Amino acid sequence: MSKTLIIDSNRCTGCHQCELACSFRKLRKFSPYDSRIQIATWEDRCLSIPIVCMQCEDAPCARVCPVGAIQLNDETGAYEVDEDRCLGCKMCSIVCPFSAVVPDRYTGKAIKCDLCRGNPACVAVCAPDALRFEEDIHARAGQRRQVAAQIRMSMEGEGPPIPSGLEKLGSAP
Repeated sequence: MSKTLIIDSNRCTGCHQCELACSFRKLRKFSPYDSRIQIATWEDRCLSIPIVCMQCEDAPCARVCPVGAIQLNDETGAYEVDEDRCLGCKMCSIVCPFSAVVPDRYTGKAIKCDLCRGNPACVAVCAPDALRFEEDIHARAGQRRQVAAQIRMSMEGEGPPIPSGLEKLGSAP
């Protein structure tokens, strides 16, 4: 089952360790400006929110790219930028609803979170667990839909009966 980055902004302390870990993993230097994750902070409200690619199911960044430089990696479930194909047109940055696709300050080409090929550096350093890498919630939603369909078919008399638990106790009607 694929995993996804889960963000719990209520736990984020604004320490910026995730930004440092990301930039070090990608560029071998500690530079929040070069990170694929950014912490938006409102000090007057004591609020910090990690801003990172949400790996959208419909991925507007991938759809708008004129050269197809943003593609889904089926193995990791992340949309990745092919730097060799990217033109640096910034269309992906414009359409990203999370402002998580940004131009690289050195090349002008798009950069975004690629989930570190399935082992996000940001998650490893997030002490308050504001960032977690967990089972894909869409997969769990699919399981819920499957169970709901089973219940609906059973109620309509089309599917197998749903065990109620009372049968185990011997007190089923």
